[in-house]
Amino acid sequence: MVGDDGRVRVMDFGLARADRETGGGRAGAVGHSALSIELTAVGSIMGTPAYMAPEQLLGRVADERTDEFSLGVTAWEALFGRKPFPGETFAALREAVTSGAIQPPPANAEAPVWLRRILARALEVDPRRRFESVRVMLDAIESREQQARGRMVIAGLTLGLVTLGALGVLLLLQWRASAANEARATRSEADARELVAKLELEQRASTEALSVQRGLRAKMLIPENREAEALQLAVLAVGAYGPGWDPPPPREAVDGLEQVLTRDAAIIERAVTLRGHEGDVLALA
Repeated sequence: MVGDDGRVRVMDFGLARADRETGGGRAGAVGHSALSIELTAVGSIMGTPAYMAPEQLLGRVADERTDEFSLGVTAWEALFGRKPFPGETFAALREAVTSGAIQPPPANAEAPVWLRRILARALEVDPRRRFESVRVMLDAIESREQQARGRMVIAGLTLGLVTLGALGVLLLLQWRASAANEARATRSEADARELVAKLELEQRASTEALSVQRGLRAKMLIPENREAEALQLAVLAVGAYGPGWDPPPPREAVDGLEQVLTRDAAIIERAVTLRGHEGDVLALA
């Protein structure tokens, strides 16, 4: 948005919705399922309760460590199939989050213990006990990952990290896109064009995240002798980028395809057969 003073301002409709949809501010009323609560009451705390940090629920000052907490909730849910803090009502959820009552992961969870500890630190009630920022948290994961031994372990942990990031980005983009679509109906034609441009940028970001995920997944399948599946994922990772894309596909996607094609003679033979038909491959992908 451009103001009368000529300054450009970035606006986010991620939490915007009409008052009539909140039922007069009863969205956060006790008794509603925590899974069905999308936003807290109008005029009070705004956000998605299940992903809000304790300081947000208590009305305190939020900073970049608040975002770290939300990412920790998203990562925990992606890894273990359930959120770290139980609660069927808003009141129960608030009590669990502010008391730090993290429910343990399933007994068959495959995530390494060190990753659970990093996520547990990101979910600390006191922001001072968390990592200084999301970047520091990701650096801790990367550093610990580099200490792991074996190609399968490294590939698996890398995929896990990228998957967490991709899921977080996709969830955020879907949420923002949904809210933006509702707001677009009441906006002027000029504002609508600006919103469409924003959504196109977000779609590119989503495509890149998915392409990275597929490329790394293809690399992890190679040691499992699943070359056919790995080849399919690698082609999809690179094929998601048409000839008009700028910048080109991410390094992880291209690297995944290269490793699949150099796996054995059979894969190389297929690559030679496809040479000259790259356009058809991209069209099929």
